[in-house]
Amino acid sequence: MHIDLVTSLVALSALLGVKGLWMLIASLQRDEQYRKEMRIWAGANLLMGAAYGLFSTRGTLPLAWSLVVGNLLFASAYCGYALALASLFKQRQHLGLMLGSIVLSTALLYYTELVLGTSSYRILILMALTVVVWTLAFSYCLQGWRKRPSAHVGVMTLLFLSIILVSITRLVLGWLAGDYGYKTLPTQSPALTLTTFVLVLAPPLLTVGFFLICAERTTVKLRQLATQDALTGIYNRRCALAFANKALAQHQRQGTPLSCIMMDLDNFKQINDNYGHAGGDAVLMEVAQVVTARIRQGDIFGRFGGEEFVIFLPGTALAQARALAETLRRALRAEPVWFNNMAISVSASFGVAQGEDGDDLAALSRRADKVLYQAKHQGRNRVVSQPLPSPAPGAGSGQTATDPSTTTPPAGAAPSPPPAGS
Repeated sequence: MHIDLVTSLVALSALLGVKGLWMLIASLQRDEQYRKEMRIWAGANLLMGAAYGLFSTRGTLPLAWSLVVGNLLFASAYCGYALALASLFKQRQHLGLMLGSIVLSTALLYYTELVLGTSSYRILILMALTVVVWTLAFSYCLQGWRKRPSAHVGVMTLLFLSIILVSITRLVLGWLAGDYGYKTLPTQSPALTLTTFVLVLAPPLLTVGFFLICAERTTVKLRQLATQDALTGIYNRRCALAFANKALAQHQRQGTPLSCIMMDLDNFKQINDNYGHAGGDAVLMEVAQVVTARIRQGDIFGRFGGEEFVIFLPGTALAQARALAETLRRALRAEPVWFNNMAISVSASFGVAQGEDGDDLAALSRRADKVLYQAKHQGRNRVVSQPLPSPAPGAGSGQTATDPSTTTPPAGAAPSPPPAGS
């Protein structure tokens, strides 16, 4: 099989240079999401393109440039790819191992090519470098896939595994053929040529995979921003209302109950004034966790804005919704939120309402908001609901489900110590 090696290397150098510049330009048009990772990968492409360009000048430039400097750029590019993946998947960066691989491979090539005057060990050195760095890249992709499985990450992981296996195969074939250099590439066996060019074409293929992963994760992030509150991770107002409208339509079709809990943190402005907005954010996040741990998977929990939250409860009657609100009230009051070794006491007021025939979501929300307003004016830290439905005849007279009780620690009681690690 006859292949013009110089032409191939020049073409690859140009291709990687164009891809590197394209990714740099694309990263400038992005927000902070994956900008750093794209720039690292783009820089690695530019280094790899420069390395292939220097490799193509062998016989024209001195070996110190065409080979030793070329290998330095080559090894640095490999490590750049691995660093970009480590950053993308939030993995530990093995900088010491990468730098050691760069220095050792460059030093060995310098010694064998310029001191010993032999190219017999060139492929052995480069394939060893490839196996070490690509194994790191494979481990980063594998961990990223385990944390958040996706087709693109899975394919990238398999691609790295394939490159590692091809590198090992290239070493074995080179040993069997007695060829660890590039000098016989145009006339070497088809198997050796195939494995060599699979490795040479790997960076352009990996660049496509990396860009697809970034695009996929950006799409997921945008979808989360469209549905989730950025601070607490629960539904934002728009998404909560959209899901609640679907639940209301089901309630009207099937006649199943639908209840709404409006919840407002008490004296939240004082928390912000006393502990700063960071303290207020810590309270909001803790409240979201407390509520999320106590509601069902099908319940709709969202942040309406500021310190106000809403919970829509499909298939839940007023009495059960009110009981849940009381459970949440007690849970929030039971333990302070710890922030910078300071205990922040938290309480909330709740308004509970149940959907009625002919209701739209605005009417249900208004009734819950109205009784929440009553809870605020009755002293806060309490649950107030609309009147319970009248019981069946003979079961006793109905009564208003208003609970003015509060749960407070005894006067002078010290708060519980912060959990370990706070």
